[in-house]
Amino acid sequence: MQMKKIQSVLAKHEQSLAAIPGVTSVGIGGSPDHPILLVTVERLTDGLRQALPDNLDGFPVTIEVSGAVTAQPAKPRP
Repeated sequence: MQMKKIQSVLAKHEQSLAAIPGVTSVGIGGSPDHPILLVTVERLTDGLRQALPDNLDGFPVTIEVSGAVTAQPAKPRP
């Protein structure tokens, strides 16, 4: 039941969270019994911390720092 609720919350807020400069991804983490909204950022700044909420619609928001995200070239298939 919690997973359906958090999926709805993610769908509702994903676009606005992803639009915040510095956010690299938005998803669901935690466990099925205690899901969280997981926001990944390249670098955590004071401004970014203030722009991101502590919770949305009753679910905690956790910030994870990923560092720089770059696309890797595709490896040829054998």
